[in-house]
Amino acid sequence: MDTAEDKTALGTFPYNTKVNAVIVEDDNAIRTAWIWEVEEGDNDIDDNNPIATEVTKIDADNFKIYLNAFVGADNRVAVITRAMEKAGYTDVTFASAANNEYTVTAQVKSSSGISTSLTFTTVTRWFSDSAIGAENVDNYNNAADLPDNSALIGDGSDLATITGGSVGTDITAGDNMMFTYTTKGTGNVVLTISDRSGVVYRETHGTAGSPSASVAAGQHYFYISLDNGSLNTSSTSNKVDTANDKCTFAGKLADGNYVWSVTENGTTVASGSFTLDRGV
Repeated sequence: MDTAEDKTALGTFPYNTKVNAVIVEDDNAIRTAWIWEVEEGDNDIDDNNPIATEVTKIDADNFKIYLNAFVGADNRVAVITRAMEKAGYTDVTFASAANNEYTVTAQVKSSSGISTSLTFTTVTRWFSDSAIGAENVDNYNNAADLPDNSALIGDGSDLATITGGSVGTDITAGDNMMFTYTTKGTGNVVLTISDRSGVVYRETHGTAGSPSASVAAGQHYFYISLDNGSLNTSSTSNKVDTANDKCTFAGKLADGNYVWSVTENGTTVASGSFTLDRGV
């Protein structure tokens, strides 16, 4: 356009590209410009992990910041900062805390305009890089804290800690998984794990290390050894011991994609999927 009377002509612009400025030039002189903030989700910050880093709750009453993160994620500071700023906090700073967490200090203004400094502690729910889709057992201190309808992975000491030692004494080495579910207490409960070829593991609850055969209403869990399938079928574990139970791997469960479900009287009460990536 050379004069105010000229009609606009179609220029060449990139499509589907996120921009935050438009500049109008005339003979290399800037005549006007528009600049705006680009809105991005918390998960857009350099995050190519299978589990995106995400703040799930800023608890101002108890001074906690809860978030999910994939093991090895290095963008927690950026994600937390963005979430805090969106929630109205300013001057967000970080310091290292115990157990690979942070203390986060930020300013917030009251309704009267008075600025107050608050300090939070992060609580990270770590998701495994060896069983993608499962979280780490050591996120929790006891079985009562376990999330429902979840797959978790840990070594034998992790499981012993979380269950108060109620796991079978022979399932102590290598990687193990837990599968949590809630039952109504109406009948038989069965865990099934399958890959594309079919069922690789099936266990009926009511065996050693598990709730009684009546399976009382409430939250319970299954656990299995990933590194030594024979432990799942040994006489001391007494886990896979009914006519319909099975464990198709005697050694390590191979890497790959798996789906799992827990049924009660044939009705699914928990389910999910995970991908093993342990170099097996």
